[in-house]
Amino acid sequence: MNNRIGVIGCGEIARLHREALRRQNAAFCAAYDADPEALTRFCREDGSRAYPSAEALLADAAIDTVLILTRHDSHVPLALEALRAGKRVFLEKPLALRGEEAKPLLKLPQTLQRRLTVGYNMRHTPVMTKLRTLLEQRAVRTESFRASMTGAPFMAGWASDPRTGGGVLVCQGSHIFDLITDVTGSRIQSIHAVVRHVRVGAERMPDMAALLLRLENGAVGTLLLHDQGSYAMHVEPGGGMVNLALYSREGCYEAEAYGGLCYDDGGAVTKIEAPAVADRVRDWGYEMQMQRFLGNSDRLCTLEEAAYVLSCVDAAAQSARSGAWVDVQGIR
Repeated sequence: MNNRIGVIGCGEIARLHREALRRQNAAFCAAYDADPEALTRFCREDGSRAYPSAEALLADAAIDTVLILTRHDSHVPLALEALRAGKRVFLEKPLALRGEEAKPLLKLPQTLQRRLTVGYNMRHTPVMTKLRTLLEQRAVRTESFRASMTGAPFMAGWASDPRTGGGVLVCQGSHIFDLITDVTGSRIQSIHAVVRHVRVGAERMPDMAALLLRLENGAVGTLLLHDQGSYAMHVEPGGGMVNLALYSREGCYEAEAYGGLCYDDGGAVTKIEAPAVADRVRDWGYEMQMQRFLGNSDRLCTLEEAAYVLSCVDAAAQSARSGAWVDVQGIR
């Protein structure tokens, strides 16, 4: 690989991406993190060069590709600076906390917009890749669905902070809005949402949401989002963090995004079990996502697609405030 790749944000997600890069015979050559200790530790592990600031890293003309793996409030400012510096950018989801914040990216010239990829890893898991193939081969038209995302408690920290994380609709909702759209091939038309503060105070963003969704193709479904699960049952490889069930005249399909898949195969049930040996980088889609990113695949999430997902988040938040159905509008 010829890419000279830098990373901004050296936490757990950066380590997953580092291993995904290694499997493509690539590596980080530069890194920055706002926490000096985290930066030193990360660079010591892989030999990448530590930079004193994000600006210094982005100013280095020798670096042609940057992965931005920071908290949500910093995504747009860093992506703007990186794109204007001529970098190819991989931005961890979500695009921003709300649609208004993403407008500067959408005003960039198309040549710069096309250099941005947003990291929705669930698109790229082995299970979801297999499910999408089955649906395409059988010309399945989804009529109804149910989906859920159950994480272990994590919103007591920055994830539910209104300034940095955005709560359950941003952290989990954006994931599932993208996944439903990608798998069914239909965008979400309207949303009815109810949110709750379960384990966080009212000064935080909600940590639970229950939603009804209408798709543009006429399908309807339910979505439950929360972080009241456990690591052993939901988060560890092979766990049941993300479930998606689709119902159609062509059969029923149920998948754990990071685990196994079962479906109605002409009256019999076919089961594809999760791998016996868990591998988070592979099973959670990071390996395939990075392979596609380095190979310029069209399966990646574009800026336009990520902005649409953010419109879904905005619609869900508006519905939760109003108590009514809200149509998904594009960012204007």
